[in-house]
Amino acid sequence: MEIILAAEAVLRECLAIREKKAPDEWSTFNTKSLLGEALLGQQKYADTEPLLLAGYEGLKRRAHKIPPQGKLRLNNAVERLTRLYDAWGKPDEAAKWRAVLAERLTDALLHDYAWPLLWRRLMW
Repeated sequence: MEIILAAEAVLRECLAIREKKAPDEWSTFNTKSLLGEALLGQQKYADTEPLLLAGYEGLKRRAHKIPPQGKLRLNNAVERLTRLYDAWGKPDEAAKWRAVLAERLTDALLHDYAWPLLWRRLMW
């Protein structure tokens, strides 16, 4: 629990800095999601939900700005929402976010793997 409390303190400080210096950057919204995860670890579900939702929405709106090595951050945000609603005893909400995650993973699979393989096959 000490680690979670320490993470919360660091993430709150980081978020305050990011909101002041880079309020519209994808990394600010990723930090919100990470802070939400720290609160989730403390079972502060009502405090967690708005951070995770804002983090996801902000990442989603800025997905085109996320560098390739950070693309998984959006899926991580969806996974956190799923874990929140599972832990909070809201199975319908958890199922909704599982469906969002499944759709995102399917799209990524088609975009990142299937199309390049098909393209290569057509070119040979």
